[in-house]
Amino acid sequence: VSLSEGVTKDRVEEILNVLIARHEALRTRFVTVGSSVYQQVEEECPFRVEALKDTSHQQGLLKTFVRPFDLSVAPLVRAGYIRSKEGTSGKLIIDLHHIISDGISQEILRNEFNALLEGEVLPDVLYQYKDYVAWQQSPEWQAQKKKEESYWLETLSGELPILELPTDYSRPKVQSHEGGVLSMSLPPEQVSALRSLAEQEGVTLFMVLLSLWKVLLSRISNQEELLVGVAVSGRRHTDVEKIVGMFVNTVVIRSKASSQMSY
Repeated sequence: VSLSEGVTKDRVEEILNVLIARHEALRTRFVTVGSSVYQQVEEECPFRVEALKDTSHQQGLLKTFVRPFDLSVAPLVRAGYIRSKEGTSGKLIIDLHHIISDGISQEILRNEFNALLEGEVLPDVLYQYKDYVAWQQSPEWQAQKKKEESYWLETLSGELPILELPTDYSRPKVQSHEGGVLSMSLPPEQVSALRSLAEQEGVTLFMVLLSLWKVLLSRISNQEELLVGVAVSGRRHTDVEKIVGMFVNTVVIRSKASSQMSY
């Protein structure tokens, strides 16, 4: 994050300590008792920001900055301040363990950091992650979970299809999770056409793009039945929208892309 001119390391450290005091997830550590793991929230968790040197080798800097956390020691947060060579501005880099945060949590913290930097007063935090955990243990939630479990056991029953893509090498016997990211931009007229299609069909833009992705996979694999994993926020109630914590999950969508079907 690029910081405005005049924002010092001490100011950054002050704001991050406010955020850590504000969100219990940032003061949470994990302890093992027997064969069980428990989360423990620390009442106080003093935090220091590391001073890093400005360098042209940013990738090398990140590799040394991002390192394993000890889950039994809070906070599971690491921050570094890079002062510009001119000394008038700086950059902030933050490493958050995924066990206490997700993408939406990072957005919450980014917005609150900027608000505090502007001198704004943040509203009180109504619920913490432990409240969500307690709700998950309630009889109402457990009953709902049983219904959802039955649905997924039925949906993913039977022989599950394996996607056979025409790759230039054989599928390895041991699955590897190494991969890459391919980014692309669509011209405005295509985006407009996609939005029009979504509105016409009464679906979201995400559903349109997911459907197109399935059609593509079906065509190049010559398979009609597909399993596609999609990330979901896991924040299914408005009360958890502003809670910092790990909510994100993956849902498997099983569907058929028959050549006889229209969009």
